Amino acid sequence: MVTLFSNVANKLSLEDLIKIHPQSKGIKISKGNELKSCPYQVLDVFRDFDLLEGRNIRILHWWGYGMFVLDFFGQDKAIHEVVNARFKEGYFLSVSSDPFDYPKIIDSQSAIHSVTEEAFEKLKMDQPFVLLVKKITLQRSMDQLEHLLSRELRLLLDIGN
Repeated sequence: MVTLFSNVANKLSLEDLIKIHPQSKGIKISKGNELKSCPYQVLDVFRDFDLLEGRNIRILHWWGYGMFVLDFFGQDKAIHEVVNARFKEGYFLSVSSDPFDYPKIIDSQSAIHSVTEEAFEKLKMDQPFVLLVKKITLQRSMDQLEHLLSRELRLLLDIGN
């Protein structure tokens, strides 16, 4: 997975990331063994978790749980039209108030799958951030997965401009 994430990350330029989000701290790949007692790998793009102005795109591969794309927006960066566009691409809105509570974040049963503009504005007032989530099916070759993740990142980077 680290090699896969490296290949995906190498297709992104820091120059482009800074144009999209000037506070970007770049790209980072992390891994560990103790996320709820399971190994994990993470690819972060932007790495800015500021609750007002932040933006981060995270691909999380969590053994035993699956792979997820997490699109984090600080309150001021979250826009209803962007969220609606993500819903159409298979994303759901997490109801977790902790950006690192992964069991709650990936729970699509309690998530929001559509939201009016009024409800979205209320949600932004109640939540410290907006986090969209998409589960990625792993039943494909590494080349197919690399292509899918690269395409997913391009989609997120283009819509969020």
